[in-house]
Amino acid sequence: MTNETTATDFEVIHTYTADQALEDGVLFDARQLPDDAGKITDELFGDIPKVVLSAALYETMRKAVAAKRHCNDWRGVWWDIVQLAGVFGATKRAMQGANEDGVGYGTFPVIITGAARRRNYRLMVAATCDGTITFMHPEDR
Repeated sequence: MTNETTATDFEVIHTYTADQALEDGVLFDARQLPDDAGKITDELFGDIPKVVLSAALYETMRKAVAAKRHCNDWRGVWWDIVQLAGVFGATKRAMQGANEDGVGYGTFPVIITGAARRRNYRLMVAATCDGTITFMHPEDR
């Protein structure tokens, strides 16, 4: 006799949805990024219901744009992030994992200047089976 426990053996006592995280400011809607950067989200992820980014990644982007000597803008920083996620296959890996296990992850490198002393970042994209794609720092997971 084995002592196996399955996910259905537990009572869910609390859930925290992406909608709640958006309301609380833990996540930001990528379609609402400043300076028309959200249009990039519509162009690249038009059929994906929710594309969001973590508050920490949003803050990294905000600092990069605020550092005027680096000549960043919201569209450019966001474009670099989503394009490099695609080039390195992170978005595809995340979406495939979501189809198989419910949540999938992929990581990718990107250079963001002006946000901090460092410029090389490793970011993560997560996809869930409900169609949400989240861009974040790995420690935001």
